[in-house]
Amino acid sequence: MSPNQPISGLRRRDALGVLHALEAPAGRIVSLVPSITETLHHLGAGAQLVGVTDWCVHPADQVAALAKVGGTKSPDLEAIRALNPDLVLANIEENRREDIERLAADTRVFVTFPRTLPETMAHVRDLGALTGRNAGAERLVRAIEDALGAAHRHRVERAPVPFLYLIWRKPYWAAGGECYIDALLTAAGGRNVAESPRYYELEDGWIRACAAQLVIFPSEPLPFSAAHLDEFARTFPELPAVQKGRLHRASGEDLSWFGARTPAGLRLAAELLGGALPTGL
Repeated sequence: MSPNQPISGLRRRDALGVLHALEAPAGRIVSLVPSITETLHHLGAGAQLVGVTDWCVHPADQVAALAKVGGTKSPDLEAIRALNPDLVLANIEENRREDIERLAADTRVFVTFPRTLPETMAHVRDLGALTGRNAGAERLVRAIEDALGAAHRHRVERAPVPFLYLIWRKPYWAAGGECYIDALLTAAGGRNVAESPRYYELEDGWIRACAAQLVIFPSEPLPFSAAHLDEFARTFPELPAVQKGRLHRASGEDLSWFGARTPAGLRLAAELLGGALPTGL
C-alpha cells in the first residue's frame, strides 16, 4: 500500500495538498524540523519520537537520547528508514523538496508550512490529531489566542512600527513578507519595511532609505553579536532606528519557531515594538 493511500481513520491534508489517512495516531515519528520537535514534546507526544535532526535541540534533556538523522537540509534518508517510522514530519522551508520526495516514495511524510497565525494554530491542531494529543493541542491554541489578543490590545494603542528583521550580514538579508516572522511581528503591531516575499538580500542604499524605526538582530540563523550592532550603527547612522537607539538582539527561536514558542514570540514581539526593551539586548 502506498504510504499516502487513504484508509479508514484519521485524515489530514498537508501543505503540499497530499491527503494522509492513518488508522491510528502515529506511534513512531521522525521530526525533521526543530520547532516541530519542541512542539511535540509540549503536546505530550515526546515519547512517540524515535528520531530527530542534529538541529533539534529543545527540550535538551529529552532530545539528547533520541537517534539523530543528520541536518534539516542534509538528512540521512537510510537512517530515517532504518528507524521504521510510521510518520515523518517535514517543512517546505526547513527541508529540501528532493529529500521529501525521496522519503515519500516509501514512507509517510507529512509536510508543513505555516506562515500566518491562523495557519500556525491549524498546524498545532494537525500535530495534535496526528499524534493523538488533541487536548494538548487545544491548550496550546488557546495560549496562542490569548497572546494574540494581548498583542492586538497593545497594537491599537499605537501606530504600526516600521521594523527591519535581519537574518544575515555581508551582505545583509531580511525576512520579508509572506513568512511566519513577518506575520508574528505584524500581529504585534509592526509594519515590515522589507515588503517583498520571503527572504532576500538588501542593498546598503535601500537600508539607508527604508526608514525603519526598529531593527531586530535575531540569535539565528546568524547569532548577531553586540559588535555587529555597533557595525550596523556606524554604517547606517541616518537610519531612524539607529538615531533612536532601537537596535535589538532577540531570540530567533522565539520569533521564528512556530508552535510551542508562538505565545512567547508574540509577547517578545510586543515588547520589542513597544520599546520596552533596552537597546542592544
